Amino acid sequence: MYHIVRKSLFIKNKINNPCIKCINFIQEEYNYPYDPVPEAKYGKCKLFGKYDIVSGDPIYEHTSICRNDDNKCGIIGKFFKSNSK
Repeated sequence: MYHIVRKSLFIKNKINNPCIKCINFIQEEYNYPYDPVPEAKYGKCKLFGKYDIVSGDPIYEHTSICRNDDNKCGIIGKFFKSNSK
C-alpha cells in the first residue's frame, strides 16, 4: 500500500512592516518613457548608506540589503515607521 505524502507550501518572510509602507522608503525613480516602470523591490532606505566623497550626495542602500542584515533593519524591520497618517 502506498501513502501519498502531501507537502505543505508556505510563503516565507511574511512581514507586517513592508518597506514600501515605511516613511524611510525611497521609490526608485525613472525617466518616463525611456525607462521601464520601477519595481518596489529596487527601492532604497533613507536610514542606511554613505556619502559620495566627490559630490557629497548621499548614496542610499537598497531595502532588500537592509532587510536581510540584522545589523540594519533586519527581517523584523527594527526601524520601521509607518508613513500612513
